[in-house]
Amino acid sequence: MKLCLFGNVFLKVLDVSYNGFGNSGAAALGEALRANNVLEELNISNSRILVEGALRLVVGLKENNTLKILKMIRNPMQNEGCCGVLKALQANSGSGMEILDLLDVPMSRELAELCEAVKTLLPDLLLRHGGSTQLQRSPTAVELWPQPKALGNSHNTVA
Repeated sequence: MKLCLFGNVFLKVLDVSYNGFGNSGAAALGEALRANNVLEELNISNSRILVEGALRLVVGLKENNTLKILKMIRNPMQNEGCCGVLKALQANSGSGMEILDLLDVPMSRELAELCEAVKTLLPDLLLRHGGSTQLQRSPTAVELWPQPKALGNSHNTVA
């Protein structure tokens, strides 16, 4: 499988979730991410990526500085694949990663320690992991719009 993101100058968001491209697709994305300096968001959720595919994807993460959002949920990459992703971010001092979604992988001690180490290097990183929907950074306050107030009742008419 060959993926052409090398000459990309416009594509900032790529959602290839639910495509089932597996390890070969993850490997192609890893190679493409090495040279790409435009893509900011990548969603590869539900793509049947195993440990092998995750470890081949990280080749690109080690060198890519523009990717800000990576969503990898519901892939059977287990702890080893998640650890590989975190180690790649740890090795990339220029990483621009802001959101990393690794939900649905049970938390091991090694994964928990890597999460803490990466959070030290990238303190603003939002990280979802281990079946937890809680983000590791305090979310910003959500502004709630007030409910409109009813004036009078439906039986009032204007003459």
